Amino acid sequence: MSDNSKTDFDPSDWEAFRKLGHRAVDDAVTRLSKIREGKVWQGTTEETAAAFSGPMPEEGMPLDQVYSDAVSALFPASMGNQNPRFWGWYMGAGTAGGALADFVAAVEGSNLGGGDTGAAKVEWQVIDWLTEMVGFPKGAGGILTSSGSQANLNCLATARNKMASVDVRKAGIGALPKPMRFYASKETHSCVAKALEVMGHGTDALRLVPVNARLAMDPNALPGMIAEDRAAGFEPVCVIGTAGATNTGAIDDLVALSQIARDEGLWFHVDGCVGAVVKLSRQHSDLVDGLEAADSVALDLHKWLQVPFGVGAAVVRRKTDQSDTFAAHGDYLEMKPRGLIVGDFFGDYGIDLSRGLSALKVWMTFKEQGRDKIGRMIDHTIELARGAAERAEAEPQLQCMAPCPINVACFRFWDASLSDAALDAINTEVMLQLQEDGTAVMSDTLIDGKTAIRMAISNHRTVKADVDEVLDAFVARGRVLLAEGFADGVAAQ
Repeated sequence: MSDNSKTDFDPSDWEAFRKLGHRAVDDAVTRLSKIREGKVWQGTTEETAAAFSGPMPEEGMPLDQVYSDAVSALFPASMGNQNPRFWGWYMGAGTAGGALADFVAAVEGSNLGGGDTGAAKVEWQVIDWLTEMVGFPKGAGGILTSSGSQANLNCLATARNKMASVDVRKAGIGALPKPMRFYASKETHSCVAKALEVMGHGTDALRLVPVNARLAMDPNALPGMIAEDRAAGFEPVCVIGTAGATNTGAIDDLVALSQIARDEGLWFHVDGCVGAVVKLSRQHSDLVDGLEAADSVALDLHKWLQVPFGVGAAVVRRKTDQSDTFAAHGDYLEMKPRGLIVGDFFGDYGIDLSRGLSALKVWMTFKEQGRDKIGRMIDHTIELARGAAERAEAEPQLQCMAPCPINVACFRFWDASLSDAALDAINTEVMLQLQEDGTAVMSDTLIDGKTAIRMAISNHRTVKADVDEVLDAFVARGRVLLAEGFADGVAAQ
């Protein structure tokens, strides 16, 4: 027998590895239990940059040294989204249980292409839970993805193939008799347009429907746009509802949109990456009524659900619609009536064949927290964001910039003496100062062409005192900049 002692990757000393594992857990507990302390975010240092530069090493190093090098450079330069005062863009904060799930999944090591394994059973149960959550009937299906963007791509490709009058998988979109058209709110996420680009339709295929005062799609404008496109020789195929716009949290009238899609004979897809989990809320689940009428829903489980990055889900009302779009088997992967390669195969429902056990961190999150506690967390963060929006309405030097249906409050520092251009400049500067000194992380957007600061409270660790203190700091910084004449130059331009 050949000696593989110089080529296998296992530790030469398992006891030393055990001790390193204990150390890693101790480091994790120290980090997560003190996550509220220190700065929310700080820029990378020269030491961090140096740690992650240079050529690939020719010779290996002891694992404990590799571990030390990694955490000493990574932890101080974290994005900060685990901190309770991180409300930028739209991020989940993760959990200790979720981190443990990732470790267990890596140790278990299965490839989730499919097969008769415990890992496959985990993902199928998670899919069952998610289809039940959105209100789909038994027989619905889906697949976990790396992100909500991938989930939207999966669902829209499924919609396109189901609605096409030709076999797109065989002939390609060039064989379509008419160019297809998809309809979404002006507030829809950019990943929807990107998905249509990747699918070969181009962004011209996406018709952006006007929004109403709630910044949700105006259902009254949609039928006319569909009729206009049909008259012009296009083929309308899909209405895309938004359950929680990233900009403002706006939720389209899903009941109305589902009815229009049904009347027009179109596929109804919902981008639920931000707000579909409101279905788990005890107080606000009615905000996403109509979700159950969708043909497909995209989910981002590493956001409001707090599962560690990265896992999304593409769930569909009819399982076969998805498998008809993605199923493909080479000679090297023929299904068998028994043995390992038996039963439903995840590779038939998405683009990936080799897949990790990301389902375990979703499964463990639901099992550890339970539906009721998750719902209470959702209600709590909605209450915090709505409280911030109410304060922006009442505070003389704050201005509320948009309705706050769920957990995204949009506001700006305001003073009657300043132009919109000056207000844009001063709000951007305050936001950046708070990021750079580690006080809080918020992000910005444009609403009606004006800069708005977004406080997206999708963090399970946030409490009311965090919101109040940061708003106090925000107003105080704005007043200092105003007194110093920061915006004078802008106003003079």
